[in-house]
Amino acid sequence: MIRRGHARTHQKRLLSLQKEIFRALQREADRLLGEIPAAIRAYEKQCRRDFRGTFLRGRVGGLKKTTRLAIVEAMRDVDVSFVADYHTFSQAQRTALRLISDAYRPGERWFVGLEFVPSHFQSELDAFQDGKLDLETFHRVIRYEEDWGFPWKHYSPIFEWARENRVRLIALNRPKEIAPGNVSLRSAYEKSDLHERDRWAAGIITDLFAVERRSRTHERPRMVVLYGDLHVASRHIPLQTAKVSREFLSSALECVTVHQNSDELYWRLARSGVEHVADAIQLKRNVFHVVSGTPWAKLQSLVTWAEGGTSAIAESRDEFREDSREDSDDEFLWELETDYLSLIGRYGEAIAEFLAIDPVSFDSLTVQTIHGADFVEGILKDERFSSREASLIRYQVSQNHRIYIPRINIAYLGTPSHNGAAEMAALHLQRMRTRSHAICEKDTDDFFRLVIEGAFGFFGSLILNPRRKCDLPEDHSRRIEEIRSASRSGLTVKVELEARKLTLAALEAEARLLKSQPIKSGRSFARTPVKFMDHQIRGLDLVNVNSRQSHAVLLAASYLGKILGKRLHRAILNDSVSSETVRFLCLARVDGARRPFEDRYKELLLAVQHEVLASSKTHSL
Repeated sequence: MIRRGHARTHQKRLLSLQKEIFRALQREADRLLGEIPAAIRAYEKQCRRDFRGTFLRGRVGGLKKTTRLAIVEAMRDVDVSFVADYHTFSQAQRTALRLISDAYRPGERWFVGLEFVPSHFQSELDAFQDGKLDLETFHRVIRYEEDWGFPWKHYSPIFEWARENRVRLIALNRPKEIAPGNVSLRSAYEKSDLHERDRWAAGIITDLFAVERRSRTHERPRMVVLYGDLHVASRHIPLQTAKVSREFLSSALECVTVHQNSDELYWRLARSGVEHVADAIQLKRNVFHVVSGTPWAKLQSLVTWAEGGTSAIAESRDEFREDSREDSDDEFLWELETDYLSLIGRYGEAIAEFLAIDPVSFDSLTVQTIHGADFVEGILKDERFSSREASLIRYQVSQNHRIYIPRINIAYLGTPSHNGAAEMAALHLQRMRTRSHAICEKDTDDFFRLVIEGAFGFFGSLILNPRRKCDLPEDHSRRIEEIRSASRSGLTVKVELEARKLTLAALEAEARLLKSQPIKSGRSFARTPVKFMDHQIRGLDLVNVNSRQSHAVLLAASYLGKILGKRLHRAILNDSVSSETVRFLCLARVDGARRPFEDRYKELLLAVQHEVLASSKTHSL
């Protein structure tokens, strides 16, 4: 039996680790997307008013717990329900569809409003919903990829449900072609473009209800609006809808707001240890909040989308059947039960098949995500790991860096993704074949082992997602300047700065090596002794490194490995490198008599030297 104090300590450790990972994702998102404009920050500040100072006292963390059914009943009692949409997070769209389908009754008059379709394309939206316009043409007409760009598969189930239930979809977004100086009263209520969009959507909603009321042939209409999470705050579209409808309908439309996955609210619930039981919260009258995912999963979806990949690992399932689960009033929404180990196993088989090698067993592998991140506490007591190794593992986990841990065969995915699962599959395949149990040894040759492992892991993920990107020389230089100009400090920043400097120094050394060692027929590069990336790199002594430098070395090896893996992927697709070469250099056993990893690295570098990458990942599609 676990004593309460011990359980509480365990919970605090896990919460602390989750926040570290979340902050690491925030830094990555900031780096990828840039600084948030002042107008959006001010707009977001107004949104937070729904969460601050309005909490109702109750039995769950000082908040008033409610149920899915209560929210659905509230939606049925009003004219318009606004549901927050986090565009990159597929769980947000699934939650919205669940609410819509629960609130709807056959034969009732319902509408679903959509943000991503500009209102002047309503006839095209109707034609697509009626089957008179194919998907490709619909997307081309509304410029879906250019003007929206978020995964269509997130939204297609809503279209399918609406078509099946004969619920009309309504285009709400303000057309970009309309200049601020040439808009109607309804769309020009505020100077800010964000508020203009709110006012425009409110006008479309009001017009719809005006037409419905004039017809007098239908029973009371209801509408559910799926719009960006900031837009549905009480002081944004709901407020504008009340103002516009009061002006043009003589009485204001009644509205409900359903927020999703507020970071601030989640951490408040987590501090009380109730984030898993308080799935639905009432913030104030007609304002609710549901927890359908975690802050780090939501943010990971944004980071992955910004990198050009897919979002959650759960999306790997082609079949998603809600009616296969039993409903429970105590559980608002479930987390999709993805078998990560099975997925990694499938990816591992695909990589092995690609390289024409026998697949390895994944039975001994344990897959951990952020929910089990506190496993690192046990490593501190495990005699198989030195204190230095335990420190390295804990740091990697805290920074949400994926890491494969030999000896105990743990693949830590952090927040799962397709890319991460494929990378771990490749690393497990490599470790099982090479029989390597090292994490990060204090010698220069081990640095090359880390680079080779990083290269093979990234190469393996490229087999499953060939459009995956990595930081290239200009990206490292730009990031170094960003860190310096921001005058930031702290261990994480110092490690990243040191790692990126080491990466650039290593890339320069690679260029010098390739220039001095051209390939010649019948010549073995391994027999040509060349000092390369030894202790002289930035004066860093890889034998006597401190803790911070160890973290930097591990991160730099990962950066270099990704670039090498990208070139290796290009080379093997261009038939300039054979699968046999990859097997020989990346998968040969390390026990017994072995060739130095530096020699392997040199040969691998020479093999891919003709594969030229762009100087920055921003230059590639």
